Amino acid sequence: MVSIDFNYNGLLPWNLSYTDGVNNFNQNALTSTNFSSSTLQAGDYTITQVTDLNGCVAIVSGLAQVQTYPLPNAVITPGDTSIYIGQTLSLSTANYSLYNWFNEEDSLLGITQQIEISKEDGYYVWVEDANGCTDISELVFITLLPKTELFVPTAFTPNGDEHNDLFVIKGEFIKTFQMEVVNRWGEVLFTSHSIEKYWDGKYEGKEVMQGTYYYNITILGQDNNSFVRQGTIEVIY
Repeated sequence: MVSIDFNYNGLLPWNLSYTDGVNNFNQNALTSTNFSSSTLQAGDYTITQVTDLNGCVAIVSGLAQVQTYPLPNAVITPGDTSIYIGQTLSLSTANYSLYNWFNEEDSLLGITQQIEISKEDGYYVWVEDANGCTDISELVFITLLPKTELFVPTAFTPNGDEHNDLFVIKGEFIKTFQMEVVNRWGEVLFTSHSIEKYWDGKYEGKEVMQGTYYYNITILGQDNNSFVRQGTIEVIY
């Protein structure tokens, strides 16, 4: 909102006519030597006529130029999202003159257009444009997820020497686990619904032949994403 002031030094009351270059305005029987008009409308404001109590026309002068600018709109990209533990994420906003990034605890994190974050928290940014206008964004919430990991060996030696005797699979942040081991003809030799259950290289109580076997693993991680891992395992005696 801009205030346009008109000053008058003649007989009271007085009448004022003025324009913004498009629209005309009139104020009659003003009893003060000063008149102010507030506006949000851009334009070149000039007086068209001033008359006093006796109808005498005053000499007028002055020009008030009012310019309007779009207000800044601080928006963070991306919005609410999740990242895996150990990852970083870039938060950015549009191009302005000044930036102040904060977390939900109002700690200052950065003063550039973009910041890198790796912690679970809420984040917001204050911006100021070239005209001195400011805005504050909404909070963006970043959530950390555990990253599902799976470690599958390529061979094991079930020869009874108590060293690498089992087909042992290790993993992290696994919610559900299912595995099948099959031979080259697709015959299922071993199934498991627990990552803690290991194959000993036997089928129906007998050692399988040395060679290549195939596994199919289906996993649901604690991040609620599922994936399938397929590969081969070498049985060596």
